[in-house]
Amino acid sequence: MNLFVIFFIFSAWFCFLAWKPELGSRKISLAVMAFLTAGLIFDFKVGVDTGSYIWLYRSIMQNAIDYRNMGYVYLIRGVQLFSDRYTVSVLTVNIICIGLCIYTIFRYSRDWLMSYFLFFSSGLFLMYYSSGIRQMLSMAVFLFAFYEYLPQKKYLQYYVCCLLSMSFHEAGIISFAVPLVFLFQRYYRQNPVRAAGCAVIGILGVFGIISFLIPWIVKYYWWVPAIRHFVMYVDNASFSILGLGMELVWFAVVLLLYYLSGGKNHSEWEQFQMLVWGFSLAVYLCMVRYPQTSRICDYLQTIMLIFVPNLLNEIPDMKRKLAGLIPLIGLSFILMYGDLSFVVSRVRSTYSEIEISMTHYPYVSVFDEMTIEQYYGSYFVE
Repeated sequence: MNLFVIFFIFSAWFCFLAWKPELGSRKISLAVMAFLTAGLIFDFKVGVDTGSYIWLYRSIMQNAIDYRNMGYVYLIRGVQLFSDRYTVSVLTVNIICIGLCIYTIFRYSRDWLMSYFLFFSSGLFLMYYSSGIRQMLSMAVFLFAFYEYLPQKKYLQYYVCCLLSMSFHEAGIISFAVPLVFLFQRYYRQNPVRAAGCAVIGILGVFGIISFLIPWIVKYYWWVPAIRHFVMYVDNASFSILGLGMELVWFAVVLLLYYLSGGKNHSEWEQFQMLVWGFSLAVYLCMVRYPQTSRICDYLQTIMLIFVPNLLNEIPDMKRKLAGLIPLIGLSFILMYGDLSFVVSRVRSTYSEIEISMTHYPYVSVFDEMTIEQYYGSYFVE
């Protein structure tokens, strides 16, 4: 399938609806959602890490436990009680991920198709759903918990979901800090300047800890299993001006949508979501020297599937909506192009049997055993 064709069809449709909103059809949205949902559920996942996950599946089957992500281990073991076919585990994971995302989108998003558009174009599909499966599970749980429990401040249910999310991937640890944004929000309303100053001091303090203290701990306590795994996040420190630029542009686009849709007139919950997006940028700035840790920032930004469509939906007139929509589409194209370039390059170098290009991203169904064997047969061999 050509992801760019899908991208431009969606983009043209959104621009048309900004011009003629009365022609929007709930039935069309439901039909497209049903088609895309079925495709995602039965997707085998042609991604960079597919071979690694097949190897991990076999390791779990042979009782070689990965102590980092016990939630994922027990999930796969549960599936293996009923079937030893890897495709069944893929289907199970797909149902959980898409089920949680669809439930949240269907219940809380005011523009279902825009939510799907962002899922495909922002990197969630290419980098996580098709490759980083454990983190996608973790992100799906977080997205559900964020919108299901935090608006009513049901912290017990939320933190139970945080534990589940962290059991799938260690990036989920950042979800425990999200409710603290409520405290910052209250303090910010009382004294904005002092709150902003405290935020800057906090960022600099955490940056210092991450940049100097944690590498020292890793250096002397690398033999501890949890710390040894952490090395991959703080090893080979480097600064990416492109990565920083993209995060700043993302923040600027979301901030633009926020002010076009109401600015200071937003509800307390919408203000909270904007602050959480700002918190994700602060997290990135704290870890800017370690590109691997950017996945924690991506974890928090999963809320884009609901927050961004809802902001667009609140913009009252066509000109202002297009002023927010066009930068969003442009940024989404850049993100998708960059992610697809990375995936194509890595898949070509890792799996020589797979025919993939910028204009052809192969879709493989979990039922297409012949193609799965052709692409990944060597990974199933003992």
